[in-house]
Amino acid sequence: MRDAAEAWLEGRLAEVPEGLSPWLTGGEDEGSSGGKGHAPESNGRADEDLPEVAGALARRGLEALRRAAARPGSERESAFLLLAADAYLTWACEALLSEDDPTAGFEELIRRTASEGA
Repeated sequence: MRDAAEAWLEGRLAEVPEGLSPWLTGGEDEGSSGGKGHAPESNGRADEDLPEVAGALARRGLEALRRAAARPGSERESAFLLLAADAYLTWACEALLSEDDPTAGFEELIRRTASEGA
């Protein structure tokens, strides 16, 4: 069964350049579990800090950022992971725009990124 973030992303992934798409779905990264819609593990932050879709996208972006930082010397892999992190965090911001109080969501996303980022 698809989660809300995967459903939200469905139309957006069609617009992703072909070379980046596998990095967003877990197909290229040897450290991922593979498979479409790969969602990294949460590192213990409460999901209620951000709305469901934005929180899931933020977790994916922060996990990609951590994996990129953990690969010194792997420039190609790190570059694709950084692009994936950028995409997920940008989509988290886009998802927050549809919330009643996007400013509060942006502030939480900034706090989370600053405290959990690589």
